[in-house]
Amino acid sequence: MHRLWSQTGMLGIVALTFALLLAACGGDDPTATPVPGKAAPTATPTATPEPGEFYEGKTIRVVIPYSPGGSSSVLVPYFAHQMPNFIPGNPRMISSHITPVIAGNNFIAAANPDGTQIMYNSRVALPQQYTAEAKFDVGTFEYLIGYTSGESVLMVNRNVPFGDLREAKASGHQLRLPIETDPNEIGGADVAIIVSAEMFGFDLKLIPLSIASTGTAEQLVAMERGDIDGQIAGAIWYTMPSLRPGWTADGTIKPVAFWGRPGQVMAPNSESDATAINYTDIILADAPADLLALYNALVIPEVALGKHFLAPPDTDPVAVDILRQAFTDAMNDKIFVKGLNRLLGSPSINFSGAELQTTIEDAAAGYAKDRDAREKKILDLYNKYTGQ
Repeated sequence: MHRLWSQTGMLGIVALTFALLLAACGGDDPTATPVPGKAAPTATPTATPEPGEFYEGKTIRVVIPYSPGGSSSVLVPYFAHQMPNFIPGNPRMISSHITPVIAGNNFIAAANPDGTQIMYNSRVALPQQYTAEAKFDVGTFEYLIGYTSGESVLMVNRNVPFGDLREAKASGHQLRLPIETDPNEIGGADVAIIVSAEMFGFDLKLIPLSIASTGTAEQLVAMERGDIDGQIAGAIWYTMPSLRPGWTADGTIKPVAFWGRPGQVMAPNSESDATAINYTDIILADAPADLLALYNALVIPEVALGKHFLAPPDTDPVAVDILRQAFTDAMNDKIFVKGLNRLLGSPSINFSGAELQTTIEDAAAGYAKDRDAREKKILDLYNKYTGQ
């Protein structure tokens, strides 16, 4: 049994009550007759635009906080092309890249909250919001839809002499992987490999590279050059048949570890039957208390909260309602989902914006607890494996 697994997600229900104002004269007499010639005062209702009117003739910009060439370059254009069919008013939808992750989140946090700017995210930027450069709070964004969970795959070059991370120590091979240059920016996938190295004792060398915070594309190039042995990625394993056709089919790269939801079995991609075991199950069962606390605080939220779309804080509630409904309608459309799953290479999920909102707010609150002690532990481990 797992010692700790909590994915909170409780929908908040807001009840709207309208009062009918009755005007009558005649003092305390409940049967008094209104004075002839005087109309009872009435409240003037605030006009709410029809959904079709709200977005008609508008353009929605999707901000991508990762460099071109990764899975976002495959997935976001699909949404941008298809989503106008589900949004009343049929607005245009375009995308642009603002990198790295902190810059993208800063931009959308300050963007006009009129419903015409949204952002695609592959992970919740909880650690990044505590850096000096950050000007955003992930708990204040308006979440629209979650369509994947956030599992990660460690994929390595074929010349790495082991096929399972538990064999790494015996192989004697030093595993070279990229990591963010700022230890305050490391995410759940980075913590997952560090916790695994602590538990299994293999030789891990983390190389601080600026490309680690911009997305997958540059890391693939670094793998091709031989600068690194591999990378930890999420949906990228499943979009590799599109990004690098043949790489997984001929074994140019191979999966050696998987960090998913408890009990989750890694699915193969469309080119290869290769899979890896789920290390989350091992870590939750066997990790010492200090490492378990790190894993639950930093990895589990990312595993639960994968790729999603969000809007700036305080976005017009009319726009939020329209977009949430449009994304939900799309994720309930068999043709749309079939095309999306083909690009993902694995089944998508339909995590409603309202439920995602509550879940992320709870995750942000949980992350804030014991943050100072946790950050010191992370810094010590970062320095240990980068040699700094």
